[in-house]
Amino acid sequence: MNKLILIIQNFRYMIKKRGGVFGAALISLSVCLCGLLFYAGIAFKIFYNEKSGGSVDIQISESNPEALISLLSELKHGYGDIEYIEAYDSGRDDLMGYYNMNFYDCISSGKAYSLDEDGDVLLLDESKVKLESDGGFVVGKVVNLGDKSYRLIGTLVFSDQDCYMLPIDNFVKNYSTSRLKIGYTNALKRRDVNALKKYLKNSACVSDVKIVRKKSIFEVSYIVTLFAEIGMMFSVVILNIFAILYYWLVFFKRNYAVYRVCGASNNLNVRMIAIQSMLFVFIGMVIGNLIYMGLLSVISAYDVVYGYSYMPYIKFSGLVYVVLMVFSIIHAIRFGKKEEIYRVTER
Repeated sequence: MNKLILIIQNFRYMIKKRGGVFGAALISLSVCLCGLLFYAGIAFKIFYNEKSGGSVDIQISESNPEALISLLSELKHGYGDIEYIEAYDSGRDDLMGYYNMNFYDCISSGKAYSLDEDGDVLLLDESKVKLESDGGFVVGKVVNLGDKSYRLIGTLVFSDQDCYMLPIDNFVKNYSTSRLKIGYTNALKRRDVNALKKYLKNSACVSDVKIVRKKSIFEVSYIVTLFAEIGMMFSVVILNIFAILYYWLVFFKRNYAVYRVCGASNNLNVRMIAIQSMLFVFIGMVIGNLIYMGLLSVISAYDVVYGYSYMPYIKFSGLVYVVLMVFSIIHAIRFGKKEEIYRVTER
């Protein structure tokens, strides 16, 4: 309890006596963190846009549900991690079979179905959902698609699909499938491509197939160069943040030296410095994220940064927070050394 009181007193002293300095330090920290999020957004955009390892585009000659289910099982579990699957019926443009690994990052209401879902459920993009009370689409509503009824279980944002989205297995069982498109997150190996070609060639329901094998993002020279440039920008910004945090710690160095002389243990001092720094960084982190969230809707319209989901930014902020806390604790331990204390108190 006493250490919390001392921390609060330190904050009050900083705001009262050095309010301008405190404000400048907090604003500088927030702006630097916002800049770090911006550069992270560029890196995320490159990574998520280029990470697809390969895709398979299959033209179906005969819509045989049993053969297609067997084909899908092989494609889903035999060659890597699925990024997306799309199934089309050439006679209908109002619905499709669809799965995307980013479903759960894009849910605006309700829930999404899994890769192996087979129930009579569907999803809709939020832009297509009517929220009017006179029979509009809401989660839980039953939608009739011909002679089949489906229950709307969720709505998505940024799905880029303007039709009813059905589970893949359910779609191929109930509709005349004319085309399948599968995307993988991993880079397809040459032996996988050869094995896949052989398997599809022997499939009776396949008339034509096109396989695209992408290189790993780290095999593409211009992407490696971009990551190196972003890494340099990261370094500059993180050094600025370290400098701000170091100044923040140094400002209270004399205070904690006095506490030590008055009988506070080194461990107590370290804990107080860590908690005080944690609060300072947390406030700056929240402000920085709020600023960036406000700018993201504008920036993402120019396709400069990743704007599909904010979850990667939250994880990145947590990582930066941990790094800054380690930095603070290391300096807290150094400031707590006896020779440092006596050097301060003799002045």
